Amino acid sequence: MQFIENLLEKELEDKDLEISKDLRIHFLKLKCKFEPESIVRILKLYNFPLTESLRVCRDLKLKHAVAHINFRLGFTEEAVDEYLSVSASWPEADFPDYQGVSEELPHACALPRGVEASHLRCSIQLQNSHRDIGVDDQK
Repeated sequence: MQFIENLLEKELEDKDLEISKDLRIHFLKLKCKFEPESIVRILKLYNFPLTESLRVCRDLKLKHAVAHINFRLGFTEEAVDEYLSVSASWPEADFPDYQGVSEELPHACALPRGVEASHLRCSIQLQNSHRDIGVDDQK
């Protein structure tokens, strides 16, 4: 695995080097299986095909990775639901890559004390519906 990660690192520096999509997905599957706590870090560092990565992470039930990929794909509501389930179920001290889950959400999605997740989902749906009908939701 380290060899492939070294190649991915080298690819960032050398624009002529191109790692195949199949090798990237194979590497991601190995990392998911043997080092699941490092997946979000890997997804942030290197370029992976997001749709295939989402499928791999969903199949292996890596919720934080699923949330991260959903957010990158623009599926904000799904990402928020996953982030909320992750923050309630993962002990951050045991999984350093899972710390600061809310840092990946836009500030508008941060949950102030006393605000329920359902309020957040309603707010996101309202913002999305405003975009659909052309209403400017900027203040």
